[in-house]
Amino acid sequence: MSDINSTPLLVSTIDGGAGTPGREVMPPRIGFGTFQQTDDEALVSSRAALSCGYRHIDTAQMYQNEGSVGRAVRECGAPRSDIWVTTKIWRDSYGFDPLLECISTRLRFLGLSYIDLMLLHCPPEPRERRRTWQAMEHAKREGMVREIGVSNFGLHHMKELLGFCKIPPLVNQIEVHPFCARPELVNYCQSHGVVVEAFSPLAKGRFMSDKTLCRIAGSHNHAQSQPSEPNFVTPAQVMLRWGLQKGLIVLPKSVHPNRIAENIRVFDFSLTQSDMIDLDSLDLEATTGWDPTTWP
Repeated sequence: MSDINSTPLLVSTIDGGAGTPGREVMPPRIGFGTFQQTDDEALVSSRAALSCGYRHIDTAQMYQNEGSVGRAVRECGAPRSDIWVTTKIWRDSYGFDPLLECISTRLRFLGLSYIDLMLLHCPPEPRERRRTWQAMEHAKREGMVREIGVSNFGLHHMKELLGFCKIPPLVNQIEVHPFCARPELVNYCQSHGVVVEAFSPLAKGRFMSDKTLCRIAGSHNHAQSQPSEPNFVTPAQVMLRWGLQKGLIVLPKSVHPNRIAENIRVFDFSLTQSDMIDLDSLDLEATTGWDPTTWP
């Protein structure tokens, strides 16, 4: 099992989660999200993220910024093999042939020779599920993508998919944070070898003044610590660290360079068992956006 403090970016196993038989590569433990960023914003923010150490960038067909993400990756100076790029297929391209055509389009938009991880952005309609996943499996076998997965799949979706798939999803990307912990879904995925990626791991900033969260952050700072100090622990970092210690891959997003840098500085402190218990108690089942996990 990997040590999330000693190997923060390039890891082969997920701390706290189940193994993934037959999978040789895994996403870095922390990624950079680009949801709701314009092309220009995604270019600038992705460059900033890559320059301060992120090696995992998450985009999507629906975000309409894949071109900028691909450009940032191509121009950053790091070997392509060191950077993990995830994108997602929107539901209007589900089905066998439409999905394969969409993957080719995603490659063209990104300007990359391959995609590390391709996700279904949300659950297909019941009648489309088997054929759509068969197309994903075909794309992996043919080398169009390195890995395949899903996003916004609920417990019943996961049980159905794992019941018929030949290649299981590497990832289920869902909203997870201390205020929306989804323990049943997370535990099911991890116990079946599916890695959970947490989007909106900061809950869009809605709970940063929570007393418990602020108290825990403060307990990791010295009495005279100042927010300008590089080792100052913030509530946002506590939320991200909670996710990492739960065995999640976390995907914070920002367009502000200082916050982009702050969000990756989560590997030089650890939350105590008491901290984790207190954070677990904050669960309100509070999603901050759409929630297709509840779809039929």
